[in-house]
Amino acid sequence: MGEMTGEAYEAVLSGSAAHDLRFSRYRHHRIFSPVELQCLKQGELRTRLEQDGVIFAHCMSRTWRAETYGVCTPLAWESSHFGLQLGFMDYAMAADADIASATTMVAGLLQVTRDSGIRHLSTIVDAGDFDTFNLLMRAGFSLVDSRHVYYMRHARSIRSGKPVCEVRNYEEGDAAALLPIMADAGFISRYSRDPVFDAGKVSTMYEQWMCNLLVKPATDRVALMALRNGRLVAGGGVQRLDFSAYGISGCLWGNSIVATGPAGVGCAGSLVEACLRQGFERGMPMEFVVSHGNRGMSRVLEAAGCEHVLTQHALRIML
Repeated sequence: MGEMTGEAYEAVLSGSAAHDLRFSRYRHHRIFSPVELQCLKQGELRTRLEQDGVIFAHCMSRTWRAETYGVCTPLAWESSHFGLQLGFMDYAMAADADIASATTMVAGLLQVTRDSGIRHLSTIVDAGDFDTFNLLMRAGFSLVDSRHVYYMRHARSIRSGKPVCEVRNYEEGDAAALLPIMADAGFISRYSRDPVFDAGKVSTMYEQWMCNLLVKPATDRVALMALRNGRLVAGGGVQRLDFSAYGISGCLWGNSIVATGPAGVGCAGSLVEACLRQGFERGMPMEFVVSHGNRGMSRVLEAAGCEHVLTQHALRIML
């Protein structure tokens, strides 16, 4: 465990942020250079470190290089929504890190996090990062979900399917018809798989996600509705991810959400294809993140031509 000194702060940003690039969630998107990936990782980490209530720990090499670090951030909205103090952990370990020291550091970090009042701590680990995965499992974390990242960079990769419904842009008033569909959609995720979370609150969390998408300016989202016989049966879209705060000009469509009701079975493919076409018309590639259990959506994305570029494991521990 180490104090958040200025020297430690900069060592983590320049050291761990750099050696952790092999597991960056954006590494296969091919729109970021290695330098941009490093700036992005450092920027995201800096944002975490500067939040209120953050808990920080690291172990250093003799050359003052951060071999391992952990940053636990309280999740204010989620804690209020679920009535439980939740936190999220960013964690990275160098390929040549001392495992014994890293294990001791994680144990100390979990104790300090527990003392802070956080009772549910989650994190995301790259499926290829076996050292981190095994270390956290030994520390008491449980696997609650695996999620697949799909990506498409060029419009020419889109495969057209047979139209099964009418797809149009979101219009004012659609939310009233879409939210009941959201309630029945049954989203599969690390929240729905975790027995500590009330199923009704998980559902309302995704309703809020959709509402947040719909109220964004049209320039910052693609929001589409699917209709059959004039009746709204499905909806979804993506948000604009802007990395300019990290000195990166490239943008990406992400934070996707798609909801289909019983009457909208089969409409997801038409929604995804239309979403891809609109996204590329605005000059940006697109990513979708899908739970391992949502095989239907995975098939839709693969049929549309999206490439599976990454798998991540969602872990959690009760403190």
